[in-house]
Amino acid sequence: MAPMMCPSCFAAEINPRTGHFHADCQECSIRALSQSPAHHAARLAGKMIPGYTAELARLAGDDPQAQIALHFRVKAWCQRIEAAA
Repeated sequence: MAPMMCPSCFAAEINPRTGHFHADCQECSIRALSQSPAHHAARLAGKMIPGYTAELARLAGDDPQAQIALHFRVKAWCQRIEAAA
């Protein structure tokens, strides 16, 4: 069974650069984090910085493995969005 998608996620599957986000959707939150100042600063620093790790913890909780898995999802969205530019 395929995961449920909100309308904004459905739009992002078609156009990763969409500006549509749904407030209660975790995937939308991940996609938004991929374009956030916190993620951008971490990319520029070339490492996990406190502001970005705080955002990962906010979305994934205190489990370090869940945070790393989320980090890879954030990176994947960032790459998809940049590739669509």
